[in-house]
Amino acid sequence: MVLDMLCYILPEDLRPVLRELHDYLGGKVIKGEPKDVVTEVKELIVLESIRRLWVVGDIVCMNFIKYGLSPYVCVVDGRTLRRELAYDLTSVSKYFSRSVNVRNPAGTITEEAISTLSSIDAPTLVLVTGEEDLLGLAAILSAGEDDAVVYGVPPNVGVAVIKVSREVKELCNDLLRRFIVSKC
Repeated sequence: MVLDMLCYILPEDLRPVLRELHDYLGGKVIKGEPKDVVTEVKELIVLESIRRLWVVGDIVCMNFIKYGLSPYVCVVDGRTLRRELAYDLTSVSKYFSRSVNVRNPAGTITEEAISTLSSIDAPTLVLVTGEEDLLGLAAILSAGEDDAVVYGVPPNVGVAVIKVSREVKELCNDLLRRFIVSKC
């Protein structure tokens, strides 16, 4: 366990922005049945020349793998809509070169999570103790230009797809600067 780890805590005034991060960053929301959503994301990958997919969320990760799309990174916490999921992570982990664990309390982005995501250099399953909800922001900051970050849009709306660019990263850095920095 890391002592004196820093946490970026989501301030109340940013909650509405983060709820609609996909709109703020010019992303695309894809709605529909999981199989149709994955098919549309596959088409978007070709259309937008997307290199790699960074997926945040258990259900999105499982559906992508189930319907034939292999994410470069999946960030999961064993929950959906704050309820425990009953699934075997080994069925997901076999699609990745490695898996790593990070601690990330609810309502925060930890320095550990940012560091871990930034150091990924092979297909990786990131297992979060705590909550992965805000780690889409950290994934965008960690992903390469022309990668895409995909996360679920609750409740059961679909997925958001954010193509990473220098401008998108700058917007995310500006948002992160507005978080409250504290020890965890």
